[in-house]
Amino acid sequence: MLYGRIVYTPNPRTASETQYINVGDVFQTLAWDLVFEQCGITRAQTVDIDRFSLRTYDDEDVLLPMNGWFGTGKGAEIFPMSPHIHPLYIGYHNIHEKDAALLPPGAVIGCRDEKTLDCVAPHVHSAFISGCMTILFPPRSTAPKDGKTFIVDVSAKVRKAIPPQIRQNAQLLSHEVRFVPQGSDGFQAEIRRIEDTARGFIKRYRDEAKLVITSRLHCAMVCLAIGVPVVLMRESFDERYAFVDRFLPLYDAGEFDGIDWSPKAPDVTEIREWSMRMACAALMGTPDIQAQAHVHAFYQNRIRHEIATPFMVRAYDKVRDFSPALADFIREKVLFRFTIAGAREEEKAP
Repeated sequence: MLYGRIVYTPNPRTASETQYINVGDVFQTLAWDLVFEQCGITRAQTVDIDRFSLRTYDDEDVLLPMNGWFGTGKGAEIFPMSPHIHPLYIGYHNIHEKDAALLPPGAVIGCRDEKTLDCVAPHVHSAFISGCMTILFPPRSTAPKDGKTFIVDVSAKVRKAIPPQIRQNAQLLSHEVRFVPQGSDGFQAEIRRIEDTARGFIKRYRDEAKLVITSRLHCAMVCLAIGVPVVLMRESFDERYAFVDRFLPLYDAGEFDGIDWSPKAPDVTEIREWSMRMACAALMGTPDIQAQAHVHAFYQNRIRHEIATPFMVRAYDKVRDFSPALADFIREKVLFRFTIAGAREEEKAP
């Protein structure tokens, strides 16, 4: 059996002329590359599977880590999954009840967050909080002497809360990267380019950053892993973030006045080691119950930030469920300037 790597491409059911990929999604695949390496699995033993082909994949059987967001919507459905895919649910986020009901009753689900845990636990043999495997990226050995401040996908409205002396000397970046296939091998070449771009972001944070200010979940997680001080701020948070507060304050609009602009990077060595142990054992088919329990307890033992997903986010999700094309139009033509995606217009390429 081969081992699967999820690769990210535009939703084929959308209609936008310009398509973007969030490299934060790609970070999750790169994190599992670290697990493969730790377990002695070579690149020749892996196969790339398009995120939007989980139902239609028709090739050699693969064991596929399901680390990521698996919401539903036209073109993004995952169930029923291809019989050639044997899913390994670690770092799984999906809070759709109809999908939870389709999980194998005997499954063990490593949930990225507790909202997913609440959703899937009644339908499966057991479930636990695994967090996200992006915590596995190795720490940098030293911080840069003359480090930079990066502001990553923070909306213009929220950026106003950043002190002027920090904002004016910071560099704006966006994790949204255009997907532009060209030539006969354009699609596969673009997948490789996007992955290389994701690696470039990680390298840049490791080598150059003294502080990262972001609204992005996986930007924050990667910075945590590699030892970069990070401020996580956005107007409001949704359930995807209901595990990150184990490491960081979640600063929403009501808490901007209390932001610590000189944070220290937390030491994540212990949870990194336990998470790698958990992931390797699961990948090898010998689940480590002690590691699962330790990781679950780590994420449960925290002061929880009160999260209430905004009405507009839920409404947008409903639109996306029945019409990705309409959701694309609303996002790109109506809501763009109010969203973190607006930062891509001001990005400076890594």
